[in-house]
Amino acid sequence: PHASLYALRVFGCAGSTNVVGDALDWAADPNGDGDFSDRLDVVNMSLGSDFGSPQDGDAVASNRLSQGGTVVVAAMGNGGDLYDVGGSPGNATRVIAASGGDDGFAVLDGLKVNSPAGIADTYGAEVSVAFPYATSPDLTGVLADIPGTLDPNNLGTNNKDGCDALSPAQAAAVSGKIAFLEWTEGTTRRCGSALRSGNVKAAGAIGFVFADDSEVFSAGITGDGDIPGLMIVKSAADAIRPHLGESVSVTLGNTLRNSVKQSLPENADEVYSASSRGTRGNGNLKPDVTGVSVQVFSTDVGTGSDGKTLSGTSMSSPMIAGVSALVRSKHPDWTPEEVKADIMNTADKDIFTGPNHTGDKYAPNRVGAGRVDVPPALDNQVLAYVVNDPGAVSVSFGPVAVTVPRVLTKTVRVVNKGVTPAAYNLSYAPSTQVPGVVYSVKAKAGNPADNKIVLSPRGTTTFDVIMTIADPSLLTKTVDPTIEAKQADETRQFLADASGRVILDATDSARPSLRVPVYSAPRPASTMAQASSIVLPPGSVVSADLALTGHGLGQGDGTEAIDSIVSGFGLQATSPQLPACTAALTEGCVAFPDERSTDVKYLGVTTDAPQIAAGGGNALGEAILYFAVSSYGPWRTPAGFSDFEVLLDLNRDGAPDVDLFTTRFSPDSDILGTKAQDLHTGDLLNFPDTQEPFFAPLNTLDGSFDTDIYDSDSAVMAVPLNVLGITTANRRINYGLATFSPYHNNPVDLVGLTAAGVPQLSIDVTRPAITAGDGASSGVMFSDLPGLALSVRKDVASYKTDKTQGLLLIHHHNKDGLRGQVVHVQQPSSPKLTLSATTVRAGTAVNATVTIPASAGPVATGSIQVVRVAGVLLATTSTTTGTKTVRLPNLAKGKYTIYSHYFGDNNYAGAFSNSVVLTVT
Repeated sequence: PHASLYALRVFGCAGSTNVVGDALDWAADPNGDGDFSDRLDVVNMSLGSDFGSPQDGDAVASNRLSQGGTVVVAAMGNGGDLYDVGGSPGNATRVIAASGGDDGFAVLDGLKVNSPAGIADTYGAEVSVAFPYATSPDLTGVLADIPGTLDPNNLGTNNKDGCDALSPAQAAAVSGKIAFLEWTEGTTRRCGSALRSGNVKAAGAIGFVFADDSEVFSAGITGDGDIPGLMIVKSAADAIRPHLGESVSVTLGNTLRNSVKQSLPENADEVYSASSRGTRGNGNLKPDVTGVSVQVFSTDVGTGSDGKTLSGTSMSSPMIAGVSALVRSKHPDWTPEEVKADIMNTADKDIFTGPNHTGDKYAPNRVGAGRVDVPPALDNQVLAYVVNDPGAVSVSFGPVAVTVPRVLTKTVRVVNKGVTPAAYNLSYAPSTQVPGVVYSVKAKAGNPADNKIVLSPRGTTTFDVIMTIADPSLLTKTVDPTIEAKQADETRQFLADASGRVILDATDSARPSLRVPVYSAPRPASTMAQASSIVLPPGSVVSADLALTGHGLGQGDGTEAIDSIVSGFGLQATSPQLPACTAALTEGCVAFPDERSTDVKYLGVTTDAPQIAAGGGNALGEAILYFAVSSYGPWRTPAGFSDFEVLLDLNRDGAPDVDLFTTRFSPDSDILGTKAQDLHTGDLLNFPDTQEPFFAPLNTLDGSFDTDIYDSDSAVMAVPLNVLGITTANRRINYGLATFSPYHNNPVDLVGLTAAGVPQLSIDVTRPAITAGDGASSGVMFSDLPGLALSVRKDVASYKTDKTQGLLLIHHHNKDGLRGQVVHVQQPSSPKLTLSATTVRAGTAVNATVTIPASAGPVATGSIQVVRVAGVLLATTSTTTGTKTVRLPNLAKGKYTIYSHYFGDNNYAGAFSNSVVLTVT
């Protein structure tokens, strides 16, 4: 009551004029006088960017506004069940991020069935967006469907969905009538509403009705601007469909807008399917709490008094903002962190996968503390929030890579804001579990042995949340039971997470019990390595075994298995770390730590053409080209925030022809991989045998195999040679790498590319400079275990032409910063010593020349010593060209046996030269 409401417009009518930061500044100081006492009490933002960083400008500004005294609420987003899709500014630590659930109630538009009498009623519907209902009369007509048998599994049969242009017979059936069309085929549909409505309009229909297969509408329909239409709920379609052979008269129009109240109590406390899975950083678990997002009836802008039903977390966000205003009005002295804690602590309603509160309960990473519960939020006087991460409330240990037993602790402060004592029993209720991970809570005062805390009036106490991993070998890759294991019929990539909620069970039944979300994403990490160099035998195409050392992984079974994997490449580029951005430096720099994931450290390349050819296969038809990228910082997800693009110049004319880029199999999937685009036509490349769009999973393996794709700093991109159309005539190609984030107009980093985008690196795809594997199998992914060895193969001619810098190994299950490791690939050197004279008079100058032949490809570099027998050092020098001449000191009369010692470099092993006898007379 008596609240002042301010509507701050942050997006323009056309395009995006994002002024969220300016609006937050205004909210902090509306009159701009530098006095923040007139700041707004609560800000709602029904907006956000999927995969946005919690370190970006809007998130930082939101945190600052909260610190200044304003409760900031934001939508978590409508990106669905994808890891880390929850966007900024909802993922700002101090913001209250709202996810979405269902309350089982909706106000819908109506479709009135006038006859036959047996089904006469007004049914739930939603009208199309494009038609001007407010200025148009209602439409009454007879329904007519497309003739033919309905096949629910294939609506294209007989064109029951209207996605194809209607045949003359089909057009005759609907002409002058209201077309009845089927909407969904399972979870998919062939086309959208505009095409269908356009097709029936062209056939002479005067309107349309789409029959949905659900009682709940997930989104609106556009429809057509010339004929009215709507979508009806499943129960309405089921009632009408058997009578379509009769004369079914219906009415639709503006007088039936918002005329149906739908009550589906069985759907209460189910998740809104599009509600975004949040972020999971150390100290920043999102979302925070769940509001109602499904079919929310609210004001219809510009109508004066009408309402409108909409779905999305943009609906739940203002609901949470409203709750914040209620709490703030009752407790004006509470800080934003305390208001947030109160709303989260009392959000005691779980969200379920099934109707009537059945199925699995959703974990905090999808729904936060739970569904908001207003009465206890207003009655509560005791608040619990994490101490270590101010503003977060939740306890999050984030991604935890474990090589040895670990114990991690965070402290929760409990504050009694009331004037009467309070007591709680502490416990932990798990939601998702990982073997080997144990959470415990330990009271620090009161009755620690009983895990009971007691607070005096206005008192404060603390308790610890302890995460213990006593035996990392027990960790496996368990799946959250609420996620879909497959998306688009493909196995998705997923994370194992251990999460739940600490329960503060009030000993006084008059008090609400409280809850605090807890989260971590634990994984076992390998500590694999190898020697820093390998010496191959002399020759033009040579190989040797490289032993793997350290601690590998082999734990869990089936889909829960974690087996350490290594891949090997020719190291083609080592890139320096980019500087941090400043006011003066805005490109070619890193804006904040998250962007280090796009700051490339190593770029490697190889193909499996030699292995395929050795096995008698067709290298050009079967081989795959692989690129390895290792960055200075980890990404949360490698497609969405951090994007990598390899530009391929197939004809070496200086202009890229193909863009190989990281992406998702489909936008709504966690199937991460690469696609390729023809830069001349803009078309995606296809598999030549099936003509299906090309897609290859990152790290070459789908979600059935763990390759530690999330929270990683290294990945492998792949593309078959036949997809690129490689032939013997263009088997040498040029390439380079560009990286992108949403916060730069230009690439963040360029490796092997000029500023103009010209690829500078090259490879003969049939003769890679370096391969590493088991010596027989194709591919690049191999078991990474101590005692095993990789067969390292070098093509000396390609090594020289490609200017390869060594062997790049990616130990995919190591910790960040330790995945990409460089091995010097050496071959024997044969230094040769010559003297300018072998017999001289005392005092005559003698020059010694040391030459190291370029038998390994590149010219030899490094340190050289000239020594005479008995170990007497005569000269120390170095070379950058493979040869060096140095003047020897004057020697007394006598005979001297002289030789040189070459100490080697990245490509050549050290060796001693021949001996030469010098006689001084």
